[in-house]
Amino acid sequence: MVTGSGDPVTLGAGAGVLSCAAGSRSIGWHWVRHDLAPGDAVFSVMPLSIGGLVLPLFMVVDTVIDADNFTIVASSPALYSQQGQGAPALYAVTAGSTTVDVVLPNHGLQVGGTWTIYLETIVAGLDLPAGNYTVTNVLSPYEFQITAPMAATQSTAEFENYGQIVVGTQSATIGPIDIPLGPLSRTEWSAIPNKNAQGTPTVFWFNREIGPVLNVWEVPPVPPAGGVATYYGFVGYPMRQIEDANPVMGQSLDLPKRMMPAFAAELTMALAEKYKPERFAEKAEIAQSMWDRASRADVERVSMIILPALGSYYR
Repeated sequence: MVTGSGDPVTLGAGAGVLSCAAGSRSIGWHWVRHDLAPGDAVFSVMPLSIGGLVLPLFMVVDTVIDADNFTIVASSPALYSQQGQGAPALYAVTAGSTTVDVVLPNHGLQVGGTWTIYLETIVAGLDLPAGNYTVTNVLSPYEFQITAPMAATQSTAEFENYGQIVVGTQSATIGPIDIPLGPLSRTEWSAIPNKNAQGTPTVFWFNREIGPVLNVWEVPPVPPAGGVATYYGFVGYPMRQIEDANPVMGQSLDLPKRMMPAFAAELTMALAEKYKPERFAEKAEIAQSMWDRASRADVERVSMIILPALGSYYR
């Protein structure tokens, strides 16, 4: 399908499976008797698109709606709504040509990059074996080109694996192994000569731009086509900026309850500065006291163990 702006969209191959709403990061997944719980891993054998997004090969269950439906969280909001749709990549060929147009919204590829076909796909007699292909041309954020091993005999299009979505769960894999990552500064990240070197990640640099980006090194290897793949998922403890105060219809502030008294005291202090300056110092002291009390509530009360280093020391 082509949108009103002229962008090709993969549509309908996975009918009844994936759904999304424009502007939302929540992706609905219909999987009969999925037997999954929040936090469980879901692995896709190939890239899937829904609502203008490409889902990662490694996903985590966010919420379980019922025995047949759950949700995952995408890295960015959907560009448009799709209900019961979504699909793998679409391959379009022209008779007499070895050029293959690949339609996948927001593919993020560049000329010279690598595109992997994970499951062999035949497009009207043209065999596209599983394997890595070099991107020869990028037509748009939704479409790029690769070269087939032989020319097509007719003009047509076909979805990878004929539109059948193939996924697995963590229970079908070797248990996960946690790998701690160490932080890098911007200067240290810049000094890495080959930022695309593949291997097990050991360090990261967090780029705190308006849209923050977490860069890991080494880069997790591209899963082999048709082989056993190793998937990497990042697990962290995020801190979210508090939403602006705009309560409507009985909503409360976007604060934990333990922070409410501190907020009220700070607000009282700010009002006193303008409307009752003679009581500002008093209210500032109360506000500081309430903040100290609230901030101490987030301290983890665990044992601290100090051990001397008993190893030999050589000068």
